[in-house]
Amino acid sequence: MAPQKVKALELLKWGVYFGMPIIATIHVLDPDRLDNLIMKHQFVVYPPEAQTQEEFKKKELEYFEKRTTKRLLEQQQQPTTN
Repeated sequence: MAPQKVKALELLKWGVYFGMPIIATIHVLDPDRLDNLIMKHQFVVYPPEAQTQEEFKKKELEYFEKRTTKRLLEQQQQPTTN
């Protein structure tokens, strides 16, 4: 090959080597395209939460209150032997 063609080919290769990642990054980082890409290729889809954090904490507090009252009643009913 002639040296001029080799230089042109090398310039083309380096242009593609540096240009493609830049163009791909600009293309993918568009917020609408990024959201579409993420939604299209989801690996794990979680179901919506059954209860909110507040509901969960409320139920947890109710459970602990019931448990402590039950334990207190059991302790009161047990005969004390000294």
